[in-house]
Amino acid sequence: MMSLLKQAAIGVLCGLLFVSGFGMEKMVGEGKWSVLDVRACDNPGQYRDRVTVQRRKLNRTHDVFDGSFDLKELIDNDTAIRLECCKYVDGGCKPFQQINDRCFCCFAKEQGGDNFAEVLSAAGLDPPDCPLPVGAYDIYDFLMDYDSLPEEGFFGKFEAKIFAVKDFVDTACLSLTVEFNELDDE
Repeated sequence: MMSLLKQAAIGVLCGLLFVSGFGMEKMVGEGKWSVLDVRACDNPGQYRDRVTVQRRKLNRTHDVFDGSFDLKELIDNDTAIRLECCKYVDGGCKPFQQINDRCFCCFAKEQGGDNFAEVLSAAGLDPPDCPLPVGAYDIYDFLMDYDSLPEEGFFGKFEAKIFAVKDFVDTACLSLTVEFNELDDE
């Protein structure tokens, strides 16, 4: 009886190793980000700060963004960020990950690479850094530098709702559809 149980366990283990090694596609690794769509979150009037962004393809590899930001409250190191992410799979976009950080600016600088300072500079902020003062800002023809974004991540297409949070209240929201693809071996 014991040897039959051992054989079954070994068979299951070998089957799992086979499936994990050959039957599954690579989930994480080095790749490149691209933004597919940017839009307002549902019910944009519920947020104090107004954010609108439009994306245009400049060419096959480059995107240009226009945006307006009407900040009613200072964005500083006491402003948090929350990302609610779902991953597109068969059957739609399924909940994938929620990311929280206590510091909106710190997160944006770390994850956005050079883009964060470039956006603030394009909006006329000098120096292009936090805190972001109350006021209205416009950005035109901002060229996204995808090469400065993180090089490692989960492969796939994702929907991310990005919230600015102050004193546990969502003050702004923007929805992105992004894709992270494995680098070609050229």
